[in-house]
Amino acid sequence: MQKYNYEKGFPEPVDLTGREISFTAYDPRSMKTEVAMELTSPEGKKYVGSVELDSEEKEKFFLLKDKAQQDGFMQKIMKRRGELVLRSNQTDLPGPAFLIAKFNQLPGPERSLRPETPD
Repeated sequence: MQKYNYEKGFPEPVDLTGREISFTAYDPRSMKTEVAMELTSPEGKKYVGSVELDSEEKEKFFLLKDKAQQDGFMQKIMKRRGELVLRSNQTDLPGPAFLIAKFNQLPGPERSLRPETPD
């Protein structure tokens, strides 16, 4: 362990003799992982929502190499989920308190490829 010495301009070792040291290890598979989405309206009102990844999604997400791959992966997740509620705490700007973002859904066992039509 080192501590930066600003007077000397470089890090120096820290003597840990006689100190009690403890460590905590976490299993990332059991940790909650959320990915946030933010949208700003034309009036400047910010809306935020998040998606919790399941264990399979987390495993794939953390293997991605860069932001572009993460963004592409999250687009697929959003399409699979179908919608996301985005909330705003900004009461001083015009606009609703929340939005429901709908995504084109990926085909699945309970999903139809036909577009929704108004009643």
